[in-house]
Amino acid sequence: VAFSVGINNAVTPRNSMALFNLQFSRRFFWDRRSNSLESQVLQPIQHPGEMDLSLEELISRLESSPFYPTLFSSAFGDETITEDRISKALAQFTRSIRSFKSKYDEGLVSDFSNYSAQELEGKDLFFNGITRCNQCHMTVNFYTPGALNNGLEVEYADGGVQNVSENESDNGRFKVVSLRNIEITAPYMHDGRFNTLEEVINHYNGNIQPHPFLDDRLAEDFIIGGTPIDPQLTEEQQTALVAFLKTLTDHSLTTDPFYANPFED
Repeated sequence: VAFSVGINNAVTPRNSMALFNLQFSRRFFWDRRSNSLESQVLQPIQHPGEMDLSLEELISRLESSPFYPTLFSSAFGDETITEDRISKALAQFTRSIRSFKSKYDEGLVSDFSNYSAQELEGKDLFFNGITRCNQCHMTVNFYTPGALNNGLEVEYADGGVQNVSENESDNGRFKVVSLRNIEITAPYMHDGRFNTLEEVINHYNGNIQPHPFLDDRLAEDFIIGGTPIDPQLTEEQQTALVAFLKTLTDHSLTTDPFYANPFED
């Protein structure tokens, strides 16, 4: 879904981001307002539209649980439950969610002999510099730690980073997500406007909007607010690019019993 449903059927204003390989990130949320996982994990609990629970009430509920005091003792040496310990436990768990067993990872050690001709074409398109894909989605994690304006709008109603910084030049800048597992994390963008990867690629293939602070990596002249690129990909090339993106899916992550709900038995 584009937006998540919180307490009392409240709907979140932004699309929920995937949780994996977070140890590689330094800032969190679409507007990068949190500087650490320890601070990030506590915010949804307190948010009035998500869980709307004070940390004092959270601690009280955990203290009265038949099993959490024992778990805190195992983790920290005694049964004392504090805000600091809760944040450390949640942050450490989210750091444990790692994705590194995709077809792409297998290809790295086999010179991509496991790829089809279509997937190889898509890989070449992704890295060739014409599409600019790899200029924002870099490293083997296919991300960038920053927040960029990718020309979804001429002017954004949701200012993104601007909502935090109050700087006009930050209008429309949002955190760049990892493309790993992108096949299974639809819908896409901060507002979930695109339902398919085909729609995402169509945006970058001649439909980038001329925002005054469009990132220079998406501008023909490589300047902020420049003319949006139009790689003019054919239908076959777009299909190949989607095929490559699907090789970034780590199916073992979605079936690993380590991440299963411990309360379902």
